[in-house]
Amino acid sequence: MLKKIRNYIIVIVLIALYLWTQNNIIEIEKIEIDEDEISNEIIIAHISDVHIPRNGPSIDSILEKLRDIKPDLILTTGDIVDSSCDIANSQLGVFAKGLSEIAPTYGISGNHDRWNRNRELWYKIMTESNNIILENSGEVVRIKDQDIFLIGVKDGYSFTSEGIPEKIKNRNIPKILMIHRPNEYKYDNMDISLILAGHNHGGQVRIPFINQGILSPERKLFTKYTSGLYELENNEKLIISRGLGNSVIPVRIHNRPHIPIIILK
Repeated sequence: MLKKIRNYIIVIVLIALYLWTQNNIIEIEKIEIDEDEISNEIIIAHISDVHIPRNGPSIDSILEKLRDIKPDLILTTGDIVDSSCDIANSQLGVFAKGLSEIAPTYGISGNHDRWNRNRELWYKIMTESNNIILENSGEVVRIKDQDIFLIGVKDGYSFTSEGIPEKIKNRNIPKILMIHRPNEYKYDNMDISLILAGHNHGGQVRIPFINQGILSPERKLFTKYTSGLYELENNEKLIISRGLGNSVIPVRIHNRPHIPIIILK
């Protein structure tokens, strides 16, 4: 009897340890992208779906990981806070300021940022912390003496190549599009080098050995884009972050918090 109880305890402890690891230990995924326009390698950290205060890894541990990586640019693709977040008493300011102290930081809003009752305070804290929010707008940024055109789309809006100014279309520079919800786009005729998105939380529960999550935040099964790099039909590339926090479903399985590190070369 005591042996059975001991075995049950061991199993429970192992399951608890596994679940803790799946929700708190960050996975860094390095993704190399060949860009003819790039002569000096540029490292981009893609941050998404932190869902403060429902983040798994601590804010300090996320920032420490980024300091170790030393990215040249940080891009955030929404849901930095949860819709339930008390922004005035949260760690949003610490996080946003920490990001911009590591590297130039540009981002967009996600549905939870937009749904939060203190949306205006979210925007104020982000911008005062030197996080440049691109809401249906674009900006040329210079990194390592090279120009990149960043485009940010506000959550709930769409994008077509008509949104790129002609003077930018005619320039031979990388064009990176930031969106939040990847499932809502038709990826054709965009004239974009790279698309970054989040939202799907890796499908919450992932199937081992194949790049497939099970459940989207909208409760749709086997949604198409859940993690990492996808080669699209028009030769554009889509990179999905599984995020760093949770929302409605508080547990991840085979789906650790995730920071894609994109190496343009």
